[in-house]
Amino acid sequence: MKCKNCGAQYRFIQMVCPNCNAENRLGRIWMVQRSQAELEYQKKLNKATRQVNPFVINRVLNRILLVTVVLSLVVAFISAGSYFWRSRENMAPGILEDEQAYMEKLYDRRDFRKLEDYMTEHNLIGTQNYKYSQAIVMSYSYQDYIQDKLCFLEMSEEQKQQDSFYLRYAISNSYQVYRCDTGIYEELDPENELLYKEYYDEVQAFWKGILGLEQSEINAYILYQVEDEFISVTNINVVESIAKARRAWRDE
Repeated sequence: MKCKNCGAQYRFIQMVCPNCNAENRLGRIWMVQRSQAELEYQKKLNKATRQVNPFVINRVLNRILLVTVVLSLVVAFISAGSYFWRSRENMAPGILEDEQAYMEKLYDRRDFRKLEDYMTEHNLIGTQNYKYSQAIVMSYSYQDYIQDKLCFLEMSEEQKQQDSFYLRYAISNSYQVYRCDTGIYEELDPENELLYKEYYDEVQAFWKGILGLEQSEINAYILYQVEDEFISVTNINVVESIAKARRAWRDE
């Protein structure tokens, strides 16, 4: 399988990517299920050993093994069938429509979470599908920013003044959106330039409309450090103070 974070190939049973150490949830689930199965098997083996002779033990274990295999196949078959019918409408372009056209449709809808799920399932993430893979990476910081911004705006006026958690993260993630760090997909695809402009216009509206910053303040406290991976804590403190003093969000 391919790592969602860096694109490296590794076995699905590994706990982390050997290249970037990103967690592999499938590997963790497999390890838990394996440990549970081994524990259950050992319990049954110990019980059988205490109660019966070796000949009977072999017969019992063989039957347990046979039943376990049959049940596993039945569960796998039912799960696969259930997944297929649940996802057939939106997730089966190999049957319903052309693969490229399906990815393009999800891209046009800006449904990057579903696009990532589909491309991961079909081993399509990578430079061979550069535009889509880059757009997925671009969407990470943007979705985090949007979520933090909306959580902040839903707070009461008193909460906005007292609780800075969502405001500070919205400021930090808006900088990440502007910075547009796409990792191995460094060169911005021409078709993703429009996507970046959408994201940039959104964070500009946030800085000016919600935070109440002047362009000179944006340049001084946010845009000047584009080479840095993160906006400094000092500058986040300054922007937070300006936003809480002006409370420009009330006019939005």
